[in-house]
Amino acid sequence: MAKTHDIRKWILIVGGIPVSGFAEGDAFSLEFDEDDWNLTVGADGEDARSYIPSGAGTLTINLMATSLSNDALNAARLLDELTGQAQFPVLLKNANGTEGWSAARAWVQRPANVSVGRDVGSREWIVRSGRWVPAPGNGGQPL
Repeated sequence: MAKTHDIRKWILIVGGIPVSGFAEGDAFSLEFDEDDWNLTVGADGEDARSYIPSGAGTLTINLMATSLSNDALNAARLLDELTGQAQFPVLLKNANGTEGWSAARAWVQRPANVSVGRDVGSREWIVRSGRWVPAPGNGGQPL
C-alpha cells in the first residue's frame, strides 16, 4: 500500500497562529547552520571529533502574496523592531507521520521581499531560531 504525502497534513504554527496560503513549490524549508560534529586531524594523522550542540537554523516560509499569514508575520517583525522582545514559539509537524520540529524562541529575520507581476506573487519569510528541537521521528509515516 502506497504512503501519501499531503501538504494539507503539515501543521505550521508561528506565535500561536496557524500559517496558511502557501505559494507554489516548496511551502517551507528548515536549514541548519552547523553540522552536529566537527573532525580535527592532527599532524600525525590522529583524529578526534567534537560535538557541536547548536541546533540553530533558518525556517524559510513561502506564502502567496494574498495570504493573511503575511500580515501576522509582518506584525511580529514590527513588534520585535519596536520592542526587541517579540520572540515567539514555532511548531512544524507532519500530522501524517513522525517528522516535526519546534523552537521555543524564534523571530522574523527581515521583511519579506516584494515582487508584483501578472500572476499572484509570493513572499519569502525568514524565521530564525538558536535552537530547533526535533520530534522523535524524522519522516516515518504509517500506512
